[in-house]
Amino acid sequence: MGKTVIITSAKGGSGKTTITASLGLSLANMGKKVCLVDLCFTARSLDMLLSLQDQAVFDIADLAEGTCSPKDAVAVQEKLNLTLLPAPAASAEISGEELKKVFKVLSYKYDYVIADLNDPYSEAVRMLLESADSIVLLSIMGDEAARSTERLAGYLREATSSSLSLAVNKFDRRAQKLLAVTPQAQSEYIDIPLIGIIPYDESVLYAYWSHSLPDTYDEQVLRAVDEMADNLINGKSLNQKKKRRLPWNFLKAD
Repeated sequence: MGKTVIITSAKGGSGKTTITASLGLSLANMGKKVCLVDLCFTARSLDMLLSLQDQAVFDIADLAEGTCSPKDAVAVQEKLNLTLLPAPAASAEISGEELKKVFKVLSYKYDYVIADLNDPYSEAVRMLLESADSIVLLSIMGDEAARSTERLAGYLREATSSSLSLAVNKFDRRAQKLLAVTPQAQSEYIDIPLIGIIPYDESVLYAYWSHSLPDTYDEQVLRAVDEMADNLINGKSLNQKKKRRLPWNFLKAD
């Protein structure tokens, strides 16, 4: 039975969709069978990011209602060896029980089912959050984002016993000098392991605008996502790696 991973964040603009797609690509390159699920019903774009907008015939609402089979519900991005279950093209109501059943069906067919979720506070997704194997909180730089992520972490701890991890997207070392909160400090403060720091790079923005595939992202971005994927599937974190690199006398006064 495959693993269910939810990618979500407390604020818009964090890059959930691009991280969902690139994480799926990284796992597929590791030989994993991956299905991406677009749970951004109000701003669906995962199909366009994967150049599947003309192939998607059915969507998650059709599968939840039983009007199509799991095989017919998905679209396949053959170049990247990824499968997508799109969000509904029109307004749709899917219950928490229906969502949970959809993901259970998919988990029998794929090694990893990765969901791009834009509203973690929705009552409809609470059952899905409870049954997920892992929930990745995606944050960006800035004190406001750190505070929003702290609030979301508290909510998820009450709502689910699923494994929580943190990833920081659009990281810029130059801008970090102006900010009080580092990714590592944010991770330690909310007591959630940091599994990825993805650098800001214009190649991601250009790819998004031009609907280019995630494999066109800059190499440093893809390497960072590969590390995030490795940490996710092996239960590792950047916190652990940081500790191993510290000198033995780091606590001693000068």
